[in-house]
Amino acid sequence: QESYKLVWQEDPWQVYENLNATPRVFLTNKYSVARDKTDALIIFYDKKFDEKKEVVLYEDPKIDQSIDLTSHVNLIHYGANRVSIETSASSPALLFISDNYYPGWKVYIDGQNDKILVADYAFRAVLVPAGNHKVEFVYSPRSFYQGVWVSALALLTFASILIFMKSRKYEI
Repeated sequence: QESYKLVWQEDPWQVYENLNATPRVFLTNKYSVARDKTDALIIFYDKKFDEKKEVVLYEDPKIDQSIDLTSHVNLIHYGANRVSIETSASSPALLFISDNYYPGWKVYIDGQNDKILVADYAFRAVLVPAGNHKVEFVYSPRSFYQGVWVSALALLTFASILIFMKSRKYEI
């Protein structure tokens, strides 16, 4: 009863909100550093680990964990290829987003390209400086642009062959 709240009901269906769910995005200055994936899972499933306030990373962002962090996060836009978030933090913090870490995602803090960290084994985090910032995650995989170039080259080659055949009076 205390973990779930009824938010909609129409017989025979009911929808409940999980009051203990981890937020989709949050700021924190609490983290643990894992040596590898096995170590990350051990840390994550430890009873002392609080996934709502702490993240597991594979590299040390070197931020002060002893500071009492005051922060606010506002999810501005959430789309398939772009996520925009406004942050406000009293000290440097990690912005966690519960979307899969996947090559091709880029992050921009106030328009400047930055590094995405793997967090909690499979999700994304980014180190955000103190103050107010706009953070944008953009999906822009290199493979897409490589595919465009290969397709354009193939189309150009095909067109060249057609033109050559027509100029030599081959039947097409």
